[in-house]
Amino acid sequence: MINQVGIHLYLVQQELMDYLQLQNITIKVLAHGRVDDESILSNIANKYHNSPSQITLRWQIKKGSL
Repeated sequence: MINQVGIHLYLVQQELMDYLQLQNITIKVLAHGRVDDESILSNIANKYHNSPSQITLRWQIKKGSL
């Protein structure tokens, strides 16, 4: 079984992700919108010499949602 879930930096839904994992339900993450214009992400990206999209991708990988 697969459940499509909207998850991004501003909508984490950790309890739902934990529950789905306990039930052995595969999570398909739906990410909407662009992050390039977010000032917080831009500041983080500049600090680490990456793009805002790279920061977002890294976050998703670390959370296990990608």
